Amino acid sequence: MAKERTPSAAVRHPERIRLSAVTRFAGVAVTEGEALMPRYGRRMALDEGATVSRGRAAGARGLISASVLMTCATACLIWLAAVPFGSGVCPAIDPPPLHCSPARRAGTGLVATICVVIVGALAVVLALWGGPRARPLVIAGVVVLVMAPFVTYAVVAFSAGFLIR
Repeated sequence: MAKERTPSAAVRHPERIRLSAVTRFAGVAVTEGEALMPRYGRRMALDEGATVSRGRAAGARGLISASVLMTCATACLIWLAAVPFGSGVCPAIDPPPLHCSPARRAGTGLVATICVVIVGALAVVLALWGGPRARPLVIAGVVVLVMAPFVTYAVVAFSAGFLIR
């Protein structure tokens, strides 16, 4: 059984035959009155000629979600695993090594949490209000937040730490 072919866009919409070089390159047929969305623009072309505006946050929604998720996950890992349990293995000597005391790991955990929250907040702020030029910085912030659980766990669990007074 042969598959029935649908007519091309030029046959279905004869008024859209004339295309500029930009629209031919992008593969989008645009008639007069429609807006063509630039790569990082705020307007989107529709079939009917209507335009839809989208906010700055819509384009960066994934980066914002990733940075918030990784910030919260790292903070939970620090306070639910690294501070209470530490390395998990402490030698039976007297006096015990400094990293075996949860009180000493709490200070390091606090500093690590503050650093992670600052990086996460900067990534969200830059994603919301930084514009397209700040996008590489936001991506770098998300990459740092992806590596943060591994680094912070090792630092908090195995460092000598300090006491919070």
